[in-house]
Amino acid sequence: MRLGKRGAQFMRLFHIVTASIWFGSVVCLFAMMCMCFFGMDATAFTTVAPYVDAVFDWVALPAALLTVAQGVVYSIAGWGFVRHRWVLLKWIAVAALVVLTGEGTISQMSVALEAAKAGGFVGGFTDGAGALTFTAAQIVVMVAVFALSVYKPTLRKSKTATGE
Repeated sequence: MRLGKRGAQFMRLFHIVTASIWFGSVVCLFAMMCMCFFGMDATAFTTVAPYVDAVFDWVALPAALLTVAQGVVYSIAGWGFVRHRWVLLKWIAVAALVVLTGEGTISQMSVALEAAKAGGFVGGFTDGAGALTFTAAQIVVMVAVFALSVYKPTLRKSKTATGE
């Protein structure tokens, strides 16, 4: 499947917009978590922390799913999953982002919220180390994915390996 010139331009623009929304929402989540863990008592935390899940559910997750869906279309329409190794590296990074988000950010915020509701909220890194670390790691991985997209390092298989 090949995209025409206009189709490719639209896909590129849409991909940049959705990836930017995804990245921006993760940065906002990190800022919200910093405010929750370092600037609030248990009562305020239990009021504000559910909004972290709301931003994830309503902004970050849809943008991430749209970005990944576009990546699948790109892979089918020309870039290929393994034709260029930098594309394969991006897919590995996306898998890492799924783990960082599910096992890290969201689950760690849930644990902290439950602790706060049970009266065991201390704040700072005592309660927020897991969520903050996993979210910071997401930001680092996303910046690395952006760098791969911009610089497209020469990781292409040799012509003899691809049969060209």
